[in-house]
Amino acid sequence: MSPSWTPGLVRDKRKIAKGGIGGSAAWWSLRHGHACACLSRLLDDHARAARIAATLGDDLTVVGEG
Repeated sequence: MSPSWTPGLVRDKRKIAKGGIGGSAAWWSLRHGHACACLSRLLDDHARAARIAATLGDDLTVVGEG
């Protein structure tokens, strides 16, 4: 599943994340204790960042604190 982004940082119990223009993204996994950045020189969606996150065991979907 591709991540859904909103303006500004996204924070929930698992991560602090930021999506950018062209498919770029960066996040800090509070659950796993690592950070990752994915930069692209192409105008694309966040599918590549979602695949990298999945490989690392991270979930970039936006979820409520519930």
